[in-house]
Amino acid sequence: MLYDPQLFLERPVLRSALDLADPGPNERLLDIATGTAGLLRELAPRTARPSVAIGVDRSPSMLAGAPVLPSGWRLLAADAERLPFTDGRFDVVTMAYLLHLLTRAGRGRVLREAARVLRPRDTV
Repeated sequence: MLYDPQLFLERPVLRSALDLADPGPNERLLDIATGTAGLLRELAPRTARPSVAIGVDRSPSMLAGAPVLPSGWRLLAADAERLPFTDGRFDVVTMAYLLHLLTRAGRGRVLREAARVLRPRDTV
């Protein structure tokens, strides 16, 4: 796949995003618009990685270019504007490759879906 050769350029940014998100071993992570699972590839070697991680992308051909992922992780063809998950299903939601491609209205729809599937956290 022609997309993958550029991933080495993105690794530092993906690592920084994961450091900020800081997903733990008891958390469920959703990576929206995962493509060939670039972010999940960076997360996989970490020792304190989530036991459950799902990457979704609208393009089955992009998902087909992803490597084998750790046990308990999976990839799913799905539209970011209509995620096939229940409310509050995930502890961490990431998206590194999508928002800049969307219209303002599309960004709003995707962000609302991301918020819907994200578990509410207790506030201090």
